[in-house]
Amino acid sequence: MPTSSRAQVQFNAGELAPELYGRADLDQFRQGVRRLENFLPLRTGPARRRPGTRYIASLRGEAQAPRLIPFQFSVEQAYVLEFGWASGISGYIRFHADQGQVLDERISNGSFDANITGWDNLSSGGGSIAHDAGNQRLSLAGGGGTAHAEQDVAISATAEEHVLRLTVLGDAITVTIGSSTGGTQVMGATVLQPGDHALPFTPGASTIYVGFKFTGTGTRQVDDVSLTWAYQIAHPYAAAELAELQVAQQEDVLFLAHPNHKPRQLTRSGHTSWTLASYAPTADPFTGAGDYPSAVTLFAERIVWGGTGNAPNRIFASRSGDVNDMTTGTDDDDGFEATLAGPQNNVIRWLVGADDLIVGTAGAEWSTLRNAAFTPTARAIRQRAQNGVARLQPVAVGNRIVYPRRFGDPANRGRVLGALAYEFESDGLVPLELNTAARHIGSAGYADMAWQQEPDRILWAARADGLLVSLTWDPGEAVLGWARHPMANGAVEAIAVIPGAERDEVWLAVRRTVDDQTHRYVELMDPDLHCDAALSGAALTPTLVWNGLNHLEGETVTVVADGAPVGDLLVTDGAIMLGAAAMTVAAGHAYVSALEPNDAAEGAADGSALGRDKSAWRITLLLDATVGIRVDGREVIFREVEDSVGAAIPAFSGYKVAQAEGWSTTGRFTITQEVPAPCTLLALIVQQEVNEP
Repeated sequence: MPTSSRAQVQFNAGELAPELYGRADLDQFRQGVRRLENFLPLRTGPARRRPGTRYIASLRGEAQAPRLIPFQFSVEQAYVLEFGWASGISGYIRFHADQGQVLDERISNGSFDANITGWDNLSSGGGSIAHDAGNQRLSLAGGGGTAHAEQDVAISATAEEHVLRLTVLGDAITVTIGSSTGGTQVMGATVLQPGDHALPFTPGASTIYVGFKFTGTGTRQVDDVSLTWAYQIAHPYAAAELAELQVAQQEDVLFLAHPNHKPRQLTRSGHTSWTLASYAPTADPFTGAGDYPSAVTLFAERIVWGGTGNAPNRIFASRSGDVNDMTTGTDDDDGFEATLAGPQNNVIRWLVGADDLIVGTAGAEWSTLRNAAFTPTARAIRQRAQNGVARLQPVAVGNRIVYPRRFGDPANRGRVLGALAYEFESDGLVPLELNTAARHIGSAGYADMAWQQEPDRILWAARADGLLVSLTWDPGEAVLGWARHPMANGAVEAIAVIPGAERDEVWLAVRRTVDDQTHRYVELMDPDLHCDAALSGAALTPTLVWNGLNHLEGETVTVVADGAPVGDLLVTDGAIMLGAAAMTVAAGHAYVSALEPNDAAEGAADGSALGRDKSAWRITLLLDATVGIRVDGREVIFREVEDSVGAAIPAFSGYKVAQAEGWSTTGRFTITQEVPAPCTLLALIVQQEVNEP
């Protein structure tokens, strides 16, 4: 009975489709796997557990799917725009930046760095307020009477939820919020013990009065006071229209196209100063229903619109150098209109301005001639392929354009992911197919996608059924590998990527079932977290009870305390209670990572071992910075004798050996990780016996 050893040192061909399970002759078979869930195939070959997600905010309209749109003025100034819709409120846009939600601050001087200016002294009976300059705090000295500090605050969004945050030190104080000085109409007298507090409320008045009181003897202190609401503006689009929005950005202006609406432009003039207005250029051709374009891009110093109801295969280009002038003429810098000249009158579904102007229609893909003029009298646009495109706006990946082709589910989201790439030999764009080896990945059609350039070059996509999938793609290194990323209790509905300080940030809109109720959250992928919809925090002293998990109320969450997984805990009243006090905690929904190699094909003396009985009796894993994995459900031991029992298990790099049991015709086994910890698989070596006929 022959004994053999097979090694797999690359996993970057990703998860393969069932039709390739027998193709042991292909490089993809040797570099891919049968199942890859919540692992990312890296360009260099390893498989690494995908990052967890950090909870950022709840959507205002939790009953409707949102759209996330990136807004990038520069690598230092980038936003994710949350286009949502809420019943009774209609359309809104909220803004996210710096790994958080953009908030409008209403309190003046809440940090008390230099003084307590802005706070009125309403003390009585010997009470007083003062500035603690050494600690930079507001002091309330009772003096046998009442110390009372108050600030009147102007409110611009009286019907929106606001949050008052503050830190209380020394002992308890009383907080009031009223519509008149000293009043409690908005929020009654609330006693707060020492600690950090967040009090949500709806003002209901254009001016409110926030007060801090202490009656008695001694001194109490207040610090880090803020009163914020999620900054937002209105938009006119219905919930069902958000998925079809097409956008193009020029510096601080985002242009928006939808066939049911006059074009609009969103302008940023400050961090919390945005304006959405109708696009009304000189010689405006978009003045009524049927004349509104469905696509927009910027190309050759012009703005280009296309795909109106009355002229579905016509483009409209502005004057050169002036996106606000659509005046047509015959001079080279005049605006112009052009109709795609082809056998079919197919509606334009998107436009992309790159080295060429690329036009995607329902029946074909078109582009201008490379390096050719784009003027009223010289504007050759040629058909490049006849695949047709889905409605989803494409993504630029280097000099390639990635888009779903038109064939797909009834919503026309496309199941095949295509690309257009420049080919030197033909001096033009040629079509590619990106999921030939993983057709099953797009089985539900694509609802949204975004490209993460750094650090790993990954195309993230949300399928129409809510499954998050990824494509690790590096054409220069011939790397193309798909993976699936199911989330416990979660479905991804929208994706956006913007540059961050250390990496491109992947933002998700996720529909979750929490305590048997449907909620929608904005979440951010975070490589330091290994659970989803998670929050993390640190305390000054070891702490048992950790608050702030209201978005996971009633859920059982997986918890990491002081760097060590400590099991599952129930969230009650927004809090969890640890078994032992800790200085740092992270908690969120658990997810499982799983990798199942392809069937063993080596080891037979007279040819392929596919279909022959075999036993994988020794499995050696080469790991990097890994804790807590299993092979076929059997735990791989990571804690060493010399490790402190009460401390977190250190991440391990090196070889670990696991044993498999029994004989099978496949030689299959599955590597899983269920604990909230990192895992990187560099290689696996399988020693097996093959039964000869």
